[in-house]
Amino acid sequence: MTRASQGGMPDPRRAGVDLAAIVVMLAMGAWGFGPVFASTAWLPAAVGGIVIGVGLGVVAVWRRWPVIVAVAAMIGAYVIFGGALALRSTTIAGVVPSLDTVSGLAFGAVRAWKALLTVDVPTVGFETVLLVPFISTLVASLAATLLALRTRRAAWAVIPVLALLGVSIGFGLYRAAAPLAQGAVLATVAIAWLAWRRHRERAAGGEALAAGHSAETLATSRRRRAYGGVGMLLGALAVGAGTVAVAAPQQDRNLLREEVVPPLELHDYASPLQSFRKWVRDYEDEPLFTVDHLPQDGRVRLATLDAYDGVVYAVSGNGSSTGGSFARVGSGFAADVEGEPESFTITVDSLSGVWVPTVGAVTSVSFSGDQAESLNRALHHNAATGTLVETYGVGTGVTYEFSAVVDGQPSVERLESASFARLAPPAIAQSPEVARTMAADVVADAGGPYGQARALADHLSGAGFFSHGLEGQAPSRSGHRAERIAELLAAEQMIGDDEQYAVAYALMAHELGIPVRVVVGFYPDTYSEGVFEATGATAHVWAEVAFDGLGWVVIDPSPAEDQAPVNEEQEPQREPKPRVLQPPPPPAPPAEVPPSLPTEDEVVEDTTVDVEALVRTALVVLAFAGGSAILWGPLAWILIAKARRRRRRRRSGASWDRLNGAWMEVADLAADYRVTVPAHATRVEGARMVDHGFEHASTLALAARADRGVWAPGEPTDDEVAEYWADVATAMRSMHRSRPFTARVTARMSLRSLAQRRAQAREDARRSRRTRT
Repeated sequence: MTRASQGGMPDPRRAGVDLAAIVVMLAMGAWGFGPVFASTAWLPAAVGGIVIGVGLGVVAVWRRWPVIVAVAAMIGAYVIFGGALALRSTTIAGVVPSLDTVSGLAFGAVRAWKALLTVDVPTVGFETVLLVPFISTLVASLAATLLALRTRRAAWAVIPVLALLGVSIGFGLYRAAAPLAQGAVLATVAIAWLAWRRHRERAAGGEALAAGHSAETLATSRRRRAYGGVGMLLGALAVGAGTVAVAAPQQDRNLLREEVVPPLELHDYASPLQSFRKWVRDYEDEPLFTVDHLPQDGRVRLATLDAYDGVVYAVSGNGSSTGGSFARVGSGFAADVEGEPESFTITVDSLSGVWVPTVGAVTSVSFSGDQAESLNRALHHNAATGTLVETYGVGTGVTYEFSAVVDGQPSVERLESASFARLAPPAIAQSPEVARTMAADVVADAGGPYGQARALADHLSGAGFFSHGLEGQAPSRSGHRAERIAELLAAEQMIGDDEQYAVAYALMAHELGIPVRVVVGFYPDTYSEGVFEATGATAHVWAEVAFDGLGWVVIDPSPAEDQAPVNEEQEPQREPKPRVLQPPPPPAPPAEVPPSLPTEDEVVEDTTVDVEALVRTALVVLAFAGGSAILWGPLAWILIAKARRRRRRRRSGASWDRLNGAWMEVADLAADYRVTVPAHATRVEGARMVDHGFEHASTLALAARADRGVWAPGEPTDDEVAEYWADVATAMRSMHRSRPFTARVTARMSLRSLAQRRAQAREDARRSRRTRT
């Protein structure tokens, strides 16, 4: 029987039990990905990774592949099946990988890990993050299968399973008892499997000693081992059940997700409050966007502002309970509200920027149109403030549908009995001194928390006057710097619009320790059925105060728009003077024409080079080249090393050295196919071993010719050496053809012949040193 027909698999029964245990443990380790995705989208990726990894491991053990060949096969399977199992939108017909698929798999292998930690949970609509369970299960399955089937110590195979369990726990959001129960079940299966493997090994070793013991002794020993195995299994089950019972508190906990800050730099985007006066002035009757309908008393939220530095009120996203943090989201995401979601459709007209208008507590968003894919990928959500940011940017023609729960405001009776929520104070700095003193005076006689919040709003709306500072209105400077707010509050006649009054209210409330924030949005003066068209006239700014158990409550501190002051500085109108016709202007001098104009052939084309695009392209090329070098560099090194060895043997040394080098090529090829020719064997002995291991090799005649060429009198001619090398090449081709394709690839990538020659060279050197001494 040749070595090609000898399999590397253990006996079928043991292999079947090993694979069943490995698959069950891998499934338990991968089950932790479920809560992260909150759907079945991860199952094809995880199950596919387990099936492919275990399958490759079985083939690698059966065909006796080196580890490097098994890893190369895993990379190939990743490229072939990754699109169908994870990145389906990039494939052709959902199965065949395209160039986009290969690119997505290459970059996703690096970026998917951080993406899974920075997107909002659940990760509905994100395909890239599906690479995390696929890669994790694929690598863990291959490693566990190879260790289980190739090594005698089965415990090594549990290490990749535990690594998979750690990844699924570390990259997810879990109930506190879930990972403990998951680990307990996994430990039960692992202990039972390891006990069975240990029993098999002892039984195999005991067969040799069976002749020296009585049947009764052997039966007693078997019973003890069986009882011990059952006891270990019951003990593992008891430990698992006890762990789950003791760790019953249902507490949410974040793991790695807590340590990773979402990569969104809000400082790059202007606060929407800075555009308020522009909307009012330039878009009074021009639509900024339209909503298919707006519920009674509903408001469109553009952004929630919680940070003030004395210059601008902005969105902080600092991760506090007031400002929250932004995370990438898919088409659906969790909202901590109760109620039936309602569908809305918004079409953007003149509005531009990154802030996305929404209504209520949004639970899902879906863009449509040519830019839908880019818009969906760049969407970020702040669950604490309900603000959506589209880093790709929204502009004219963008349309999106979203579902949201629209909850009404609590009644006055409930507010009067509620207290302020205990939240982290907002990031407010450089508040004017007049805000502190006025706030204390206003709430001196107010009642409870709601009475204080209402007293501040009533003071501003009752004592103030409304003006946008437009033509025909009382002077009113735009902006909300600390100096502007101090001027508003200290003036004998407070004049401003929503921008100034909402910020003044927030600063005064902050001085009293009231949890407050500012909201920029839109709502009509009169609600009606049908489409709501948001214009500059419907733009508003208001405040929200957090009450314990009731959430954020809307507060409108601005005076009514018809509460305008009398403009005493306005001059009385004068009688118009009669119009007098003016003489026509003198004719303009003729334009100077250059002596010659360039023809079409002489026009210089714009040859400006987009340096940024070139840099990006260069980085992509370098990243691809570096990844290819890491993946395929070792294989290329093996091929180059063997080619250099063959060339050196064929061209260097005397003619008999070149003859001997040709025969060494035959011996090295046999070694790469695991047909070992001992170093002390003669050429004829080695040829017999080679012919026994390969069908139709016929190397015995070649060995005899090499012996004659080396030991016979005289030196072989160059033509004889060249002819011998040609005959050796023919024999080596016959050796290759006698083995299947996978074995040929494995032999070409094998390090066995290189390692043997290096070990033989070291041994020869040691013998030479001993001879000299």
